[in-house]
Amino acid sequence: MKNISLVKVGGVCAILVAVSLIAMSVSGAWIESFEDAEQSLLAKADNPMPYVTQRWFYFLSFVLAMPAALGFYQILREAGALLWIAVVAVVAGGFIAMVDSLIILGVWYQLAPDYAEASAATRPALLVMDRTLMQIAGLGHLVEWALAAGIGVGLFAVAILQTAVLPKWIGWLGLAVVALVGGWLHLLTPVSDALGVIHDIKFSSFTLWMLVMGVALLRLREPVKTATGV
Repeated sequence: MKNISLVKVGGVCAILVAVSLIAMSVSGAWIESFEDAEQSLLAKADNPMPYVTQRWFYFLSFVLAMPAALGFYQILREAGALLWIAVVAVVAGGFIAMVDSLIILGVWYQLAPDYAEASAATRPALLVMDRTLMQIAGLGHLVEWALAAGIGVGLFAVAILQTAVLPKWIGWLGLAVVALVGGWLHLLTPVSDALGVIHDIKFSSFTLWMLVMGVALLRLREPVKTATGV
C-alpha cells in the first residue's frame, strides 16, 4: 500500500471528525434556541460561551474532514481519477463551513455585545446586519453539506463498492445514510418545517459514517492490494 501513513492519518482525522461533531451536540444540548433575533443576540451577549464552544467544534470537524478525505482517496484511488471530485467536494465544503462558522462567530463575539450596549435608535440597524449575516451563513450551511455529504461521501461510497479494499457494507451505508439522506435531502429543509428532522439525521448519519471509515482505515494492515476486485 502506498503512503500507508497518509491512510492512517486520514483514519485518525475521520474519527476526530466524529468526536468533534459528538462534542458539538453535547455542548449544544443545554443551549436555548430563540425565534426572536433580539432575544437571541441578548442571550449570546450575556453568555456566549456555550454558543461559541459548539460552533468551534463544528469548525474543527470540517477542518479535520479535509485530511480525512485525502486518506479516503489514498486507499480508494484505484477506483479512478474521478475520485478527485470527491476530495474537491469535501475540501470545498470544508472551506465554506469554516467561512460561515467565522461569520457566525463574528456575530456572536462582536455584534451581540454591540447590540446589547446599543441605544434603541441603533438596534434596528444591527438587527438587519445580524439577519443578513445569518442568512449568508445559512446558505453556506446548505451548500457545504450538499458538497461534503451529498457529493463527497457519495462518491467515496461508490468507490468502496467498486473495490474490495474496504467492506462493501460501508459503501452501502454511505449511500443510504449519508450521501442520500444527510446530503441532498438536507437542501429541502428550508422548504418545509416537517423536514427539519433531516437536520438531525444529517449530523448523526455523517458522524456515524466518518467514525466507521476512521476505524476501518486504522484497522488496515500492510500489504493490502488496492486493485479493483482483489
